[in-house]
Amino acid sequence: MTAPHCPAEGLLRAIVFKTFGVADVLRKALLPLVAKIRIVFVHGSVAREEDTARSDIDVIIVGSISLMEAAKPLARAEVPLERRIRRGAQAGSATRVKQGGHNVPRVDVLRRFGRGWRNFQTVYQPLADAWVGYDNSGGIPRLLERGP
Repeated sequence: MTAPHCPAEGLLRAIVFKTFGVADVLRKALLPLVAKIRIVFVHGSVAREEDTARSDIDVIIVGSISLMEAAKPLARAEVPLERRIRRGAQAGSATRVKQGGHNVPRVDVLRRFGRGWRNFQTVYQPLADAWVGYDNSGGIPRLLERGP
């Protein structure tokens, strides 16, 4: 809710938003689904503190929750935040196995891995204080690289 008659409304809202952030609003909205959620990430311009009044809030939810299950609670969270929430979900590996796997063709897996590894090396690795890379394709994870 905005107060057009209040000249400091934008500044006050920014202070409150930065002080309390989106975490409390998201936590409250997703609390009824907590048994299905392993972790929630906020990423993008809000996480980088580069957002503007028009920026949406990018959220990734990891767990056994579907995007459909999260849609209504997150839509309710958009109201007090006065921002659109863009959501993504990643099912846990145990959930995928129970559902019969994901049936992605090997050629796609290899292509995605190569692209993902290049993105890690060029985009994310320079931002990390420390990182470790493992090959978990066998029975026991094998250390590939660590840094810096």
